[in-house]
Amino acid sequence: MFLWMVSAFNYFLINFQLRYLKGDIYRNQIISSLSEVAAYLVSGAIGAKLGIRVCLIVSFLIALVGSILLVLYEDMGHSVMAMILATKFGISSCFSAVYLANSLFPPLYASTTLGICNFLARLVSMIAPPFAEFDKPLPMILFALLSLAGTFVSMFLRTAKSE
Repeated sequence: MFLWMVSAFNYFLINFQLRYLKGDIYRNQIISSLSEVAAYLVSGAIGAKLGIRVCLIVSFLIALVGSILLVLYEDMGHSVMAMILATKFGISSCFSAVYLANSLFPPLYASTTLGICNFLARLVSMIAPPFAEFDKPLPMILFALLSLAGTFVSMFLRTAKSE
């Protein structure tokens, strides 16, 4: 549930934060959208091949590195696009992977857990827009801290036992 809430909050935070990042807003949005599509495709493949835990750890780490670089080097001109690409790719991959992680629950409870987790994550994500309005670099520092926490919690995720 925690991973779902962190993924949803960070996903919406970076989307609302895009307009405040350096560079052309249209180019930033195009890079963001392309990285999101790629993340959805890659996260499914990584989740199927290496497992949900590895997918979440790698995705949160990519988002963490991208957000730290955005905090430290946002004034670097065109490299901001690469930072946006990494940050958005990582968190979009996490957002996709938490849906896949629902398969870790027994089938009897899977639809209930999906509904509860999604409901709570959407409640938490409603506070992302006000956080995006804080002065720089506070929103991206919060993003990085939550990504770090998501990485840490992902390490303790139990995987389904094979039958």
